[in-house]
Amino acid sequence: PAGPREFYHELLTLAAKLGSPRQEWETPKEHQGGLRGLLPMEPVGRIVDLFQLSHYGQAAIDGGELDRMRLDWAAIKQFMAE
Repeated sequence: PAGPREFYHELLTLAAKLGSPRQEWETPKEHQGGLRGLLPMEPVGRIVDLFQLSHYGQAAIDGGELDRMRLDWAAIKQFMAE
């Protein structure tokens, strides 16, 4: 993934594969709560927070934050591989 939107959409795809798709009425934060026990919450929370900041807050995400998202996504993938 290249940016917050792509990371978040990858997270949604993974959540759906795990049997926890985001419902139309759920906010990203509400959906995040439903992933407890399925995925590691810290990296999921940071991805959701940065997605919301960039999408709804229309804030620019800097290179350091993108690097953090890459590390978080790698942690989620590692968790799934175990």
